[in-house]
Amino acid sequence: METIIKIFAFIGAVVIIVYLIYRAWNYFQYVTEQNRLNMMRPPLTYMQESGIKCPDYWVYQGVDGSNNYRCKNTYNLSVASNSTLDYCKDINCYDTTSNEIVFSALQDGKDWSTMTDDEKKQFLNDKGSASASRCDWIKCCGQSMGATVNSDAVWLGVTDLCNAPAPSLS
Repeated sequence: METIIKIFAFIGAVVIIVYLIYRAWNYFQYVTEQNRLNMMRPPLTYMQESGIKCPDYWVYQGVDGSNNYRCKNTYNLSVASNSTLDYCKDINCYDTTSNEIVFSALQDGKDWSTMTDDEKKQFLNDKGSASASRCDWIKCCGQSMGATVNSDAVWLGVTDLCNAPAPSLS
């Protein structure tokens, strides 16, 4: 009888040790993932709340009648209003009267942090009922001097995704 008790005690101790190792491993995985997310720049919460709405230094003005994001160039940044590139001939960089541009909004239920890279890339290239897609705007509406676009526009968190190859191909 004493031997059976020792065997069950040993099995119980092994089960407890395995369980503690399992919990420690899960905690380590959780902390590692949180650290990875915290190091991501720009943070996913920034992208969801404001980064995806307007280019850098443009001010979010709310939504229009079609539920698109309205962004205003309140600092009067030098922006190309039309580009000489064939690719950009149909891109309207902003309304010179209101000094605004309109971009399509995230669909209801969509969250930047849970979207796949393919979904993000598709969203950034989708014009919808807006003035231009975000990727087209970056390529065609950079800093201007006269009628020429001198560089791509700056949009933290969006420019890199627009310039990256399609995620499904990499």
